[in-house]
Amino acid sequence: RESVNGAAMLWPLPLLAIFEWRLLANAYSPPVEVENAETYQAFARRSTVRDKKNAYMDCGDAHLCGVLTLETGLGSGVYKHANPSVHGLWPETGDYGTSSCIAPKKSQQDPAKVFACYDEPETGTAAELAFEVHEWEKHGECAGVADAVDYFGQICKLAAPPIDVLKKARAGGAIAMTEYATALKNSGFSVFDTDSYHGQVLLSACATPAGVWKLADVKAFSTMCGDGWPPLPPTPPPPPPATKCVPYQKGPPCKLNSDCGFPGCIRCAKSGFCTDVPLPP
Repeated sequence: RESVNGAAMLWPLPLLAIFEWRLLANAYSPPVEVENAETYQAFARRSTVRDKKNAYMDCGDAHLCGVLTLETGLGSGVYKHANPSVHGLWPETGDYGTSSCIAPKKSQQDPAKVFACYDEPETGTAAELAFEVHEWEKHGECAGVADAVDYFGQICKLAAPPIDVLKKARAGGAIAMTEYATALKNSGFSVFDTDSYHGQVLLSACATPAGVWKLADVKAFSTMCGDGWPPLPPTPPPPPPATKCVPYQKGPPCKLNSDCGFPGCIRCAKSGFCTDVPLPP
């Protein structure tokens, strides 16, 4: 997903290097080489510009949680296609949420076939298989599933009911992502975010310790998926406050210069900590 301001770019190279770019984190995945521009387009459409900036998912008592991202088909360029479809299932790790990254229980081997919910004739088998490999290596290997077959099987099963809702909304003339989000909510699905730029809707989901993913509201993660996980290690206690001032470290907390009667401390800095650095003359 190499993009600039959300727009896909084509590279004038004999073999096009495709990068996954989740725009909010500006993080690249390892490049995947593909042989032609048609295969590139299958990757280029798979980017996300979330409407809720800095949305952060809290898994609660569940150790795995994430988003099931669906495409309405109403985006521009390669995001414009005949029918709503699934994009992927992404654990919300790192900057996206508190989810753990749990390796496959059985095998890390890449998918060897195109699964039904990714089979789009206009894209082509080679392109979709390459995209599945990409999704597996980028997201699936953190999803706590058994293997790639389990991962994509669960995606197709989870995506089928909400995609039916998207199809009905589209047939009814829905255009804005708020309309699609409302249709999904009215059908009992929990919408975590939307991507109006590319015409996508993100549903919240959590996984059990057995690696079974469920669509659920974030507030229900602990109830739906929290049982059976081993307790998380306790948060280490904060370090004790400093009792002296040393170079390049914060000293004891302070409000006034008179609070800084500690060894090596000269004054109370604007940061609210004593310092050994004098004010400039």
